[in-house]
Amino acid sequence: MKRNNYTIDDLAKLIKALSGAEKRHFSLLSATFIKGEKEPLYLKLFQSLAYGNSDLSDFEILPEITPVKKRLFQNVLKSLRIYHHEKSVEIKLQHYLSDIEILYGLNLSKQSYYIFQNAYDLALINEKFTFLLQLLEWEKKLNMVLDKPFRSIETIAGQEKHVLNQLMQVMDLENLFSKMKSLKRQYGQVRGAEKDKLVKEVARLTKNISYEKCISQKAKFYYNFTYTIYNWITYNHDAAYKCSKEMLQTGIKDIHPGDYIDGILEHSTSCIQIGAFSESLEMLELAKHVIKQLRLEQVPVLANKLFFYTIGYCLVIYNYTGNKEQLLLTIQRAEEEIKLHENNMPKEAMLVLTANLMNAYVGAGNMRMVDELWNNLFQKSSKSVRRSIYDDLRMFRLFYLLQNKAYSVIPSMALSAQRYYTNAPIDFRLELNIASLLIRDHDYTKAAVRNKIFDTIKNLISNHIKLFQNNIDFQEHYTFYIIWIESIKHHKPFHEMAAAWYHHLKRKMK
Repeated sequence: MKRNNYTIDDLAKLIKALSGAEKRHFSLLSATFIKGEKEPLYLKLFQSLAYGNSDLSDFEILPEITPVKKRLFQNVLKSLRIYHHEKSVEIKLQHYLSDIEILYGLNLSKQSYYIFQNAYDLALINEKFTFLLQLLEWEKKLNMVLDKPFRSIETIAGQEKHVLNQLMQVMDLENLFSKMKSLKRQYGQVRGAEKDKLVKEVARLTKNISYEKCISQKAKFYYNFTYTIYNWITYNHDAAYKCSKEMLQTGIKDIHPGDYIDGILEHSTSCIQIGAFSESLEMLELAKHVIKQLRLEQVPVLANKLFFYTIGYCLVIYNYTGNKEQLLLTIQRAEEEIKLHENNMPKEAMLVLTANLMNAYVGAGNMRMVDELWNNLFQKSSKSVRRSIYDDLRMFRLFYLLQNKAYSVIPSMALSAQRYYTNAPIDFRLELNIASLLIRDHDYTKAAVRNKIFDTIKNLISNHIKLFQNNIDFQEHYTFYIIWIESIKHHKPFHEMAAAWYHHLKRKMK
């Protein structure tokens, strides 16, 4: 295998990633090993990269630069391991395992066992199953040389089996969790026959899994995460909220940081679905705090994900609360920053964000941009758009035409919508009822006729929302249309009607 030498650019990136405290730690640690007055070349190179003390080209021409670069790279990593010894469970456990092996090799089995006990307790409380298996293997080795073993081989073997079961259960739940995420990306939300099919499939996949059978906190986390997504897909948002709320009680120390951050963002989703907008914003701030705490701000995947959730959900929240000032600021930020992220975001995420932005332009009263984004989405095939977004575009267009008083076009668009929803594989009863109403030849010049149509549409949507059996009279997707039709009927800006609606919602939630 060909080994690549470290380049100056590799070292520059490594040293740039260090905090000021880490740089100082490296300098102090290196100083303790300097013999005589002559400063080693690797330290001079470090100072040049860290503080610009000299021209880097001076180092490139040195014949011995390759071993200097290698030594600097290795010494920086060694310094980081020492500096972060107490900051990472994994690093501490790796050090413990090294100490156990060193002491065991010196025939200091009793001293090695003291280290083992500390490592065992740490791995156990943090559910580090792979480390636990390594430690149990070491306990069996130590038992052979200790004067008085603390546990029998049978007891250790029994725990090994239990830890293996815990590890296998977590792996099974992670696999199920991954499948559920794929279903969400592919379908969005489902209903009717498609929902029945999904329920049966999930029942088959989870026939041997229940929350009560989860034998670790990690298993409980992934179980709750799986069912948070499942309940979102099937419109059971009250259950999704309960699952995501409980999921976050697990604590970050037991879970992979990326999955825990995803869990926070998923709970933000659950909050939006039940109208808990303030809590949703709190979750977005928590995700930002955790990413900063873990020093993951520069990870592109997380930066893109945080942008997607923060912008997307702020557009939804400020639109529903009628906060036009914050809505316009969020739209402006989206317009300015979306180009920085769109090439690195999953296609599905970019389309969801576009749909949220289109709705936000309705709230801001910018119908030109509404039309532009609608055409952008409609021109894509259903295979390349999350299906729930594509399915909604025809109903959205009918409301857009009502908003713009394009009454002559409405019957033909309604007929097109009716054909689409009739041939769709899932139940679009509400959309079909609205399309059937608007196919008819109405005299829109008469206010009484218009208001009757608007009231009928509102009642159809309100009755449909009640079918979801939520604790409050709210459904994140369809409530948008109730506010919009009220805005059209009363000739008032969307954000004013949204503010009035949200004031009423808050009173009901108290």
